[in-house]
Amino acid sequence: MREPLRIQLYTSLCTRNEYYMERIAKAAAVLGVNYTMERVTDENLAREKGISIVCFDNYCPGCEVVHVDATAGPYAPTLVINGAIKCCGVPPSDELLRELLSECWNP
Repeated sequence: MREPLRIQLYTSLCTRNEYYMERIAKAAAVLGVNYTMERVTDENLAREKGISIVCFDNYCPGCEVVHVDATAGPYAPTLVINGAIKCCGVPPSDELLRELLSECWNP
């Protein structure tokens, strides 16, 4: 039996990330991908991976506003599949999400 994909989503506590996780689960179901998923909100664990969680605690202007300087490094929300960063800063489209999952499931 194949090992499931290990999906980690490094995020702030922003509730929008719950929707992001639902979209990941839906894309995986459509593709028939076996996976485990974990939401990581611990800033220390994120820093160990080189990911910055810079979202505001009480106000969310949206990922595109917060992450204007994406050259500074990967920012949350960051999608990590099997230990590799696949997407960061802004959640991917549904199409790109399916593509990323498919690439990892069928290398």
